[in-house]
Amino acid sequence: MLSKVFYSASKGLFQCSRRGIKALSASAENMFVPNDITGFLPKEHPITELPEPYGALNDILTRATLYQPDGSFGLLHDCQLGPTVDAEMPDIPCDHLNENTDPHLLWALFRDYSYLASEYLLEPCDYNFRNTKDYGLAREVLRTFELRELKGNFLL
Repeated sequence: MLSKVFYSASKGLFQCSRRGIKALSASAENMFVPNDITGFLPKEHPITELPEPYGALNDILTRATLYQPDGSFGLLHDCQLGPTVDAEMPDIPCDHLNENTDPHLLWALFRDYSYLASEYLLEPCDYNFRNTKDYGLAREVLRTFELRELKGNFLL
């Protein structure tokens, strides 16, 4: 069952732990070394599709676009991302993530949850602007998305 816990956007949603900052810094030092081949981009290509048990996150992000590759509407087109996230995001166990977890996976999780959080909060603004040319208000609360997967690595 999904957790229905919400946090106020004014209370500071993402608090980094010192251990998490060190883990990010250590992996960033190895991933973002400037060179003559990739410049300031990462040395290796990022993970484009998360492994299980993150299939639901992959699926929602794939369906979130305004238009799908087949020409049909995506979730953002009709302001359906929020209800879909609330209904379909499962609680994902975090036992398998620790300090030995592949840093590419940790960066991909951080990236994808960050995108989902932004899309979730700003979806009403985009929908309102496309229909009225006025941005309106964003969602005032952000669902937790069960970010405990990243606990100890990035977030408290």
